[in-house]
Amino acid sequence: MATQKEVHKHHHTHHMDNASRFKYESLKAIKRRKQIAKWGFRLLFALAVLSVIALIAVYMID
Repeated sequence: MATQKEVHKHHHTHHMDNASRFKYESLKAIKRRKQIAKWGFRLLFALAVLSVIALIAVYMID
């Protein structure tokens, strides 16, 4: 008779301690600020281009 070996798999849940949570939140905030700065620059640049186009159009029409 063959004996069957039972295999136990333990799934450990990894809990974050306060230091890891602080580091994670800090890195997330840095990434968020970079994204806001990047998209803010793009938005303001597009607004400036549209303003220049509108200025040229006004002078050409007048």
